[in-house]
Amino acid sequence: MGTARDAGELQRLRRQAEHYMTTHYAQQLAIPHLTEDSSEDVDAIVDRLSFTKTYHLFAYEFLSAWYALIGFDALASPLLKDLAP
Repeated sequence: MGTARDAGELQRLRRQAEHYMTTHYAQQLAIPHLTEDSSEDVDAIVDRLSFTKTYHLFAYEFLSAWYALIGFDALASPLLKDLAP
């Protein structure tokens, strides 16, 4: 979001970035309020994180749309659809 010339500017930019992320993204930050002067150890924060399964379907949905656009969906073959992309 910018370039800092000193520690004060860096802190201001970090606050601006955190504000931007919290107001523009629905997903919560993985490590909220983690700064250089944080009294909490990074390892302790990471140990408390929980990871869940994620699926990235964008490519599949995009390619499926092209598959339908060129008319392959008329074949009604789910196996071909999964193998084609």
